[in-house]
Amino acid sequence: MEGMPCDAEGNDIATDAPPVPFDSDKTSRAGDWSPFASRPHFELADFIYRQSELSGAKIDDLMQIWAAMQAENDDNKSSSPPFPDHNSLYKAIDSIPHGESRWHSFKASYSGVIPDKDPPPWMVREYDVWFWDPQQVLRNQLSNQDFNQRFDYVPKQVFGEDDKRIWSDFMSGNWAWQQAVCLSHVAYSASE
Repeated sequence: MEGMPCDAEGNDIATDAPPVPFDSDKTSRAGDWSPFASRPHFELADFIYRQSELSGAKIDDLMQIWAAMQAENDDNKSSSPPFPDHNSLYKAIDSIPHGESRWHSFKASYSGVIPDKDPPPWMVREYDVWFWDPQQVLRNQLSNQDFNQRFDYVPKQVFGEDDKRIWSDFMSGNWAWQQAVCLSHVAYSASE
């Protein structure tokens, strides 16, 4: 079974209808690397933070070396590095407009039987678990034009020849199906 396409209010859309115009104000324009000054600034941030996973202290050292090299080669000695320090880099990354999901956390610990003598450290520790709201992450992905035509966004239930459920991706899972069925039931009930 598969769901039917619908608009933001849950109204069915004909399968042959043209796509709804996308709100271009929500997307970045070609050449716009905001909140970074340019593509090289973005690529440097990506290299430092994601690819190399430099510590804050190492980022600060790199930016100080960068500033010294620029000052050495610049006549007016007023050049500055792309990011003055690690905090400014983190602030730029945190202000990226896509993915406005907030971090949530909770503490977790083992709650089973603990041996009286020399329990393993993991049994007695408390752990911080950090996560983003999966619904908000999915909303962000669906609204991001970079994902357009890149994945199947229709919830589905797939069954094999022996009538056993086939789980192949997120949209074949129970949660996606339940959300679609829940929303369509609400829309159907409201129209009665």
